[in-house]
Amino acid sequence: MGSAIANLLPLMIGSALVPSYVIVVLMLIRNSQGLLKASAFVGGMTAIRFVQGAIFAPVLNGSDKRGSSNELKTIVSVLLLVIGIVMLATAGMLLLKGEDPDAPPPRWIKMIDTITPIFAFGIGAVWLLFSPKPWVFMLSSLAVIQEADLETAQSILAFLIFVFGAEILLIVPIIVCAVAPKRSAALLTTAVDWLEQYSRVIVIAVSLIFGAYFLWKGLSGLNG
Repeated sequence: MGSAIANLLPLMIGSALVPSYVIVVLMLIRNSQGLLKASAFVGGMTAIRFVQGAIFAPVLNGSDKRGSSNELKTIVSVLLLVIGIVMLATAGMLLLKGEDPDAPPPRWIKMIDTITPIFAFGIGAVWLLFSPKPWVFMLSSLAVIQEADLETAQSILAFLIFVFGAEILLIVPIIVCAVAPKRSAALLTTAVDWLEQYSRVIVIAVSLIFGAYFLWKGLSGLNG
């Protein structure tokens, strides 16, 4: 179990360090019914992750039963290689002044002040569903869990830990605002301003560092 969590940790960090998701959550919190809207947005993302887990975990489990541990290791290595390539490509695009592929459509940002909690849930679900990187992170995490050959209860727990880790930077502001709404208001505003100013730098740095790491892990696994 400990080894599986250690292997999941880089995937959790890579999934969590997406400034666009955090910015949207912080902007939602500052609005009327902010806590409900932000929670609904994160709930939409979580729902999609649970659906992905429910669909693809049995697929990987069946693949493991039909094949060998070496085949599953190859799947994990290929997925890590894909993540590395995608993240390095993202860094390259941003360095060349391209658009951040994880950024929300501008019309969504304009609607944040007026959307309902139900619509916020839908935005979270649709955004995650049609973003390629979260898909690869999710499939990689499921493959890592399957490769660890855990008991069913441990596999479910490892998956829940991955989901929590991937969303930790979205959950913490909601908790802080719920516990201390008045004290957190100025902090949330400062955080939004800071993330909007440095989100490009953050994405480039995260994409380069983790892209190189996942590329190395994927190539090492294929050559091992």
